[in-house]
Parts: sequence; structure tokens; C-alpha cells
Amino acid sequence: MKVFLISNMYPTIKSPQYGIFVKNIEKSLSNYDINCGLKAVIYGKSRNIVIKILKYFILYLKIIFIGVFYKYDLIYAHFIGHTALPLILLKSIRNKKLVIHIHGSDIRVKFNAEEELKKLGIINKFARKIAKKADLLIVPSQYCLKIASELFQIEKDKFFISPSGGINPEIFFLDENKNQIRNTLGIKNKFIIGYISGLIPRKGFDTFLKAIKIIKDADHIEFYAIAIGPGLTENERKKIVENSNLQDKIIILDSLTQKELSKYLNAMDVFIFPTKMPESLGLIGIEAMACGVPVIGSRMGALVEYIKEGENGFLFNVNDENELVNKILLYYSYSVLVKKDFINSALTTSIQYHRNKIIYELKDRFLQLMYG
Repeated sequence: MKVFLISNMYPTIKSPQYGIFVKNIEKSLSNYDINCGLKAVIYGKSRNIVIKILKYFILYLKIIFIGVFYKYDLIYAHFIGHTALPLILLKSIRNKKLVIHIHGSDIRVKFNAEEELKKLGIINKFARKIAKKADLLIVPSQYCLKIASELFQIEKDKFFISPSGGINPEIFFLDENKNQIRNTLGIKNKFIIGYISGLIPRKGFDTFLKAIKIIKDADHIEFYAIAIGPGLTENERKKIVENSNLQDKIIILDSLTQKELSKYLNAMDVFIFPTKMPESLGLIGIEAMACGVPVIGSRMGALVEYIKEGENGFLFNVNDENELVNKILLYYSYSVLVKKDFINSALTTSIQYHRNKIIYELKDRFLQLMYG
């Protein structure tokens, strides 16, 4: 099967995590003779608004040109809000099967779908129009399905849940040499608290820092924190550490490759997911669990679908650093045997998100759509 792949996000060497799930899905589908080599994508992230506009202009031209003049069996488009306009035009010219993969951020997932539609106006009006024309809509979670179904006024049976390509168990797995990894990173005999996400307030980075500061000031435990993600320059990262007086308690790193992330995850004792946004999935939390790391996350969005209170992690109220601190200290206080139960539960949860399983099910849905 020849697929025309469309996405406004695609990773590069400089932006290794930018749309990495799109590339992972593409690569995995190729194992089942579903070829996504024909593509119109935006490579890498741009901060310059002029360059960004130019990239979208080129993307839209490529969608129309390739879509009209090239041979393929199916259109597979990611991020409905960003590709809706050219897809509406293409669909009117060439009536090919259309699959749209909604990731959550592209519809600005919120609690009130109609309120959000009014805020975004014409963007989501185009998205609603192409959603109704699509043959299949893919979403990453039950939570996202509910929001998208309400937002686009489409019956739920038109949707298919597929968790963003799943996790790669060849990269994200429990490394039994945790102490050796810590020694390599220069971290020994400490309780490691981790964070991997954008270094911005809406991802809860400020909540994470406040919690770390509270634990340090109270001198409850001997710990070290690791924060990894885009959003800050090297000087800005250093300034945050100095202003928070956390020089000996935290390291803040820029974006890393998935293999590097796995190494750092395996060094952690607990992973913090303090987002203030209702995540449509939050794959990094599942990747942490695949490395045997329990997750403490915000009580909102799709996180509540896989974080099980007192089993593989804990939930806390959004933006409540004090409750977060209590949950961190609670887990720290547990015996080795109890922590082992948490680790095993985290590993068990991650298995249902393994890429081979997720892609196999996605492949079957593509074949069913094409051939019945």
C-alpha cells in the first residue's frame, strides 16, 4: 500500500523530538509493506515567524501538488488543525481515502470543546469540515476521543484509538544496571527525581521547580533532580538553577535523543509529570514506566487513564506543588519491596503500549479501510 504522508512536524538532527512519533509510525508501518515514503512535511522547528510562515506555505503547495499529480492509495495526515485547509481542497479534487491522525495539541484539547471552538474560530471550523470528510479519525486516548467527538460533532464509531505509535521497547526498557548508569552520569547514592517535557509553565515546569525547592529547604531527603526538555537557552537554564538556589540539587538539560532519554529515565527513581494542560496522552509518562519508573502526574486529561493511584504512581491536583511534594515523599518512604511492586506495575502498564502491538492494530485498521 502506498501512502501519502502529511505532517507539519517531522524530526531533524537539530530537533530530534519534533514530531518523532510521526517518523516512528512511518518507520513501523513500513514493516507491513505500508509505504509512507511519499510525503509532505515540515522538517524541524522554527522560532522565526517569517520562516515558519514560509514553511507552511511550501507545505500547503506540496500537499496540493503531490496530492493531485502523484500516485498513491491513501492519504494519512497528522495534526488536523494545521493541514485542514489544503486537505479540503485536495479532497474536492481527488477523492482518495483520507485518514487523519489527531494528536490533541492540534485541536487545543480543553475541557469545554464548544468554548474552544469559539476561541479558535476559523481554524477549527476548517478542521471540523475536513473531519467530516475523513474516512477515519485516529486519536491517542479515550479522553481525546471524547473531546474530538464533541468538537467536530462526529459519532464515536468513526474514531480509532491508537496511542501515538506506542513506545519502542528496544529503546525504553528497564536496565538492570541502574547504579552503573548513575555512576556514568556522576550521580551516586541519591533519590533521583526526574522531569522530561517542555521547560515552560504550561507543562508544569514551574510546579516541578517549586516542589524541588520545598524538598531541599525542608531537608527531608538526600535527592537529586534531572530536568530535560526544550524551551530555554543554556544561560536561561543556568539562571534558573542559580535563582532557585538549587546548584547542588538539579541539572537541567536541553532536548535529547530517545536513546539518551532512556538512559536518564533508567537513572531515575520517580518521574514527575506536572502538566497544566489536559494531555491527549503523554507518551513520555508511559516511556518512563517502560523503564521501570513510577509516575506522579497531574490529575487531568489522559494521564488518569494509565496512572493508577498507589499502583504504578500517584496523581496530584494541577499546580499544587505541596501535594506533589507529599506524593514524592510518600513514595520515598516506602520499603524496597513496596517500591518493587510499583516498578512491576509500571512495567506491566507499559506493555499494552508496546509499538509492535499498536502498529499491528493500526495496520489492520488501514487494510480494513482500504479493502474491507
